[in-house]
Amino acid sequence: MNFYEVLVKIVPHGVFEVPALLCASIIGFKSITIIVRILFSSHPNKKILIDETFKIILLIFIIILLLFLGAVVEWYIT
Repeated sequence: MNFYEVLVKIVPHGVFEVPALLCASIIGFKSITIIVRILFSSHPNKKILIDETFKIILLIFIIILLLFLGAVVEWYIT
């Protein structure tokens, strides 16, 4: 295979997998966000935890969707 064939077969599913990896790294930084918001916010701690937990769950669903789309593209294109 030449370089362009390899590129055409790798790039399409990478379009979905790279954003999924970035979303997963965002989840890793959410603990810092929670700590900073609890320390420097006037909102109740329970509300902050509920808000951040909802954001984490939403990110998990986005990651699952993106990885599924990447797998489908890899299955049918590569």
